[in-house]
Amino acid sequence: HAAAFSAMKAAAARCGRAIRIGMAYHLRAFQPKNRFSLFDIVATHYIYQLWNWSLMNAVETGKMRMFVPTMLDAREAIPGLKGTQDFLGINYYSVDQISFSLFPPEIKVATNPQLPKTDIGWDIFPDGLTGVLKRAHGNYPRLPVVVTENGIADRDDTQRARFIVDHLAAVRTAMKAGVKVEGYFYWAPYDNFEWHLGRDPRFGLAALDYETMTRTPRPSAEVYRSIIIMNTGGKAVSRPLVIPQAVATDRS
Repeated sequence: HAAAFSAMKAAAARCGRAIRIGMAYHLRAFQPKNRFSLFDIVATHYIYQLWNWSLMNAVETGKMRMFVPTMLDAREAIPGLKGTQDFLGINYYSVDQISFSLFPPEIKVATNPQLPKTDIGWDIFPDGLTGVLKRAHGNYPRLPVVVTENGIADRDDTQRARFIVDHLAAVRTAMKAGVKVEGYFYWAPYDNFEWHLGRDPRFGLAALDYETMTRTPRPSAEVYRSIIIMNTGGKAVSRPLVIPQAVATDRS
């Protein structure tokens, strides 16, 4: 990243152009499984710092610091890395419950049975997006934020519209708290190959027929389109995020 940042900035300068470069980070919300357990609270704080901020801190300071007992102890200064990001890209999908057991010593990660689930079992928790956006802004106030990925595996398209509305409302809450959010991108425009899960999860605003490669917009795509039009009139503007009231309050 450090080498690419330097090379791309230099190439742009030679062309008389200014470009901004950032990195996309996969951030998650973490909560103690037992909010009254000191062990769970400490374990949650540890995982939150390790997972969410280790790489961001490295890029900001130029020094990598990652420690996992018995597994990893990375302490390295990386030449040219410090400050090589003009914005923070944040990918957000879900929340994890963290617990700590003494015998044997182990940190455990689980889902919350009280939260709704996506097709692949991820918890749906919009408030977590507000939390990571506010924390990112608090940690790195000089940097604007772009939500580079946020989406749901929902083959039947029964939860996607609600998911989009609720997560955009979470972004709006963060913006009202002073977070400079410059963009939001839903993942994904159409169904995609999802790493070890293959073609089964359906994240797309448009359904993709893998035999014919035909793309058919799902109903949730129209909801997303209406939000974009309401906020921009088809043009890129900078103003408070507006969510259609009819959509925001319709739980059906």
